[in-house]
Amino acid sequence: YIESRPDSALAVLKAIDVENLSSNEEKAKYALYMSMALDKNYIDKTDFKVLQPAIDYYEDHGSYTDKLRTFYYQGRIYQNGGDDESAMMAFVKATEYKNRVYDSYTIARCYYAQATLYYKLYDHKAIIETSKQAFEYYTQANSFNNQMKCLLRIINAYCHLKEQSQADIYIDKCQSLLGKVDKTIEGSYYATMLSYCINFSLDNLLSKILDDYISSIDKTLIDWASVSYAYLILKDYDNAQMAMERYHKPEGDSIKEAKFYSMWADIYKAQKDYKNALAAYEHYLALSDSLDLIIFEQDTQFIEERHQLEMATIKEQEKKKQIIVIFATIVSILILIAIWINSRLRLSRMEKLVAEKETERYKLLYAQMEDERDNLNALLKQNEENKLYCDNEDYKNLSDWAKQTIKQYPAKENLSFEKVPAPSCVCATGRFFS
Repeated sequence: YIESRPDSALAVLKAIDVENLSSNEEKAKYALYMSMALDKNYIDKTDFKVLQPAIDYYEDHGSYTDKLRTFYYQGRIYQNGGDDESAMMAFVKATEYKNRVYDSYTIARCYYAQATLYYKLYDHKAIIETSKQAFEYYTQANSFNNQMKCLLRIINAYCHLKEQSQADIYIDKCQSLLGKVDKTIEGSYYATMLSYCINFSLDNLLSKILDDYISSIDKTLIDWASVSYAYLILKDYDNAQMAMERYHKPEGDSIKEAKFYSMWADIYKAQKDYKNALAAYEHYLALSDSLDLIIFEQDTQFIEERHQLEMATIKEQEKKKQIIVIFATIVSILILIAIWINSRLRLSRMEKLVAEKETERYKLLYAQMEDERDNLNALLKQNEENKLYCDNEDYKNLSDWAKQTIKQYPAKENLSFEKVPAPSCVCATGRFFS
């Protein structure tokens, strides 16, 4: 809703009574939405009065999307106030959440904002890198106008680096979007193509692009400074002057203002109006020196590298902690395995000791059985000798019992003392005959 109808969203938010918001979460959400609506309505804030509740709350709470957006709008406020270093830091922090959220629009804006800051530093390689990132996320968001804006920045940067083959790649991509963007963006495309032709001395193509630009784009949407420079290259000084007269002096943008005076200096010089050419050139030099000083004082180009170094250090520390945890886990497992093995060995030794004692006991029992067997044999022999004095039926019973008992004794060669069964024989004693 804020994206599609920012003016209506702002009206709705202003109608909310902030005093009725009870929790810190509600206040933070309101602060974030209000900052988003203000930015989308081109109301540039330079203080944190509106956004501060969101900054305080989302530092330790909220979703990754809320954190991402808060850092982005924090950066926008710094940017509006001219604190480019703090703005860059906020944008870089915001992009740390790019793999955790689905808000492609805000991620793209963070990279595009970084490219804007690098533009002020004439860091063309950084402009290309951040604009490519922004293009990828705007592609995910299906934002054709913003895709084109990123591509045009990339082409301009390659023109400054004199890398025509790379610029050609992105010109082809731009042409595939021409039917999908509005006329303002299409006008920017023609202005960029003029710069491309001038940088690579393509005068024939320059004339065609210039004619197409003026004939197909509304006059209010034409970049007359770029048109004037094209005429100047083609040595059409009268049209160059007429174009510059339609170009209003930019206020508050030192880069464009310097370009403005540089153009007039070249036009006056071509017309041999050396007095005005000198005056315009002096204005240009003053602005150029001021820009050099700003670039020298800015520390923005080192922010991202420092932040990446800090992040790399943190990741290295986390990696070391993970290694320590893994090592401690392995050691603990080995200790548990050693304890288990030791307990098994102790149990095995105890079982072996018990088995040895049982074997000795069974050997003793077997010796007793052998004695009993010998006693029974002796009884049988004695009964044979005394059968004349005994009742025949008694003798038969005694003889049968003795023989049956002897059969129950296991043979020694068939007995294993490793697992000796409990004896089941009946032991005879002399008391049977008493």
